Amino acid sequence: MTHMATKINQVIAKRSRRKSKSLGVDVTPAEVRVCLSENGSIVSTSELNASAWTDGKCLQIEDQMFHVCVNVPTIRKLSLLQPMIVGFPVYVNIDLEFGDMSDCEFTWYRVGNSAVAVETSQDEDQEQNLTKTPKKSRQSNGSAIKLFCGRFYIPTAEDVGFQLKLVCTPVRGDVTGESITTTSSATVQSGPTTSFPFEKRHRFTDHVMSGDRSLLLILHFVFE
Repeated sequence: MTHMATKINQVIAKRSRRKSKSLGVDVTPAEVRVCLSENGSIVSTSELNASAWTDGKCLQIEDQMFHVCVNVPTIRKLSLLQPMIVGFPVYVNIDLEFGDMSDCEFTWYRVGNSAVAVETSQDEDQEQNLTKTPKKSRQSNGSAIKLFCGRFYIPTAEDVGFQLKLVCTPVRGDVTGESITTTSSATVQSGPTTSFPFEKRHRFTDHVMSGDRSLLLILHFVFE
């Protein structure tokens, strides 16, 4: 508690010095009171952190009260896997702490009129560090349109040329963390006009086949 109070008072003292310099008078700030309480009773500063910082306690900084919540669900990294092609699911790359993926809330949006990919490297896009300020996408005038709620989204033809935005809220039971937003650096693509190679192969395996038939198909692909 002493450490917290010292840090807070250092910031206030620095601002007071700037104010004193601008006004030409000495401004002496009062010491900020920091304490931990439970049901109105002050927790002793000699108590161990393991037992002092528990759910239900309150951190009081002057007249501000902050409820203590241990291990709040937190998203450390969030990005959208690419490429994004019509008809194929778009999944999220997420680094989640103290949360349950099955409880988290995922909301997908379409953004921009003719979105332009940001000039950033693929590594930065695949692993965006949320502790730093992310680079914003450049897009023309347009608002975000809510598309879907769920862990993944399947783009449609209407999404071609647009960026996708995802808002994720980490949840663990009845505890909710801070929502994090990420926007794709690239736009949704329509994909090839002809069928994908794997779709052509799958036409030969619509039904379960006997061992002999499977062997003939394997030989056919090998010598093709």
